[in-house]
Amino acid sequence: MKVDVSSIYGELTAPSIVKIAKHIEKYKKRSFLDIGSGYGLVTRGINEYFRDKNINIKVTGIEKDIKRFNICNKINHTDKKYLEEYNIIHGNIFDHINLIKEAEYIFSNSICFGKQFPSKIINLMKPGTIFVHNTAGSENDENKNPLNLSCGWSDKNRFKIYVKE
Repeated sequence: MKVDVSSIYGELTAPSIVKIAKHIEKYKKRSFLDIGSGYGLVTRGINEYFRDKNINIKVTGIEKDIKRFNICNKINHTDKKYLEEYNIIHGNIFDHINLIKEAEYIFSNSICFGKQFPSKIINLMKPGTIFVHNTAGSENDENKNPLNLSCGWSDKNRFKIYVKE
């Protein structure tokens, strides 16, 4: 029986979302892209963090699973404060490469994109962009300075930080 790995799903915890927001703030990045944004928990959290500080940041999430995308939109339309504050897009990131090229900070918590995913993203990033990606399941984890974040399935997740030169 073949398992559809795209159905595997987990969210960051609230303290980990704040940790990412502080990382974005530390490096003064003003655009955030969440690849595989799921139900939108991270995008909403990042948006709220910066809104509460009166810091303008462009927040975008992209999700290819239509069920998760629709649930995210339903949540956003239920809570009116999110309606026009950030973008959630349904689709495959590689059909929207402009999002990668424009972002200053990219995040991905998916462990299902394949081994070549990080290099594909990095090749499309502009210089100075930071990419934070979950290293779970990687064969070669040379993650010298990881960002340790908690997810629904574990509190010991190592996220690799890539910076485009």
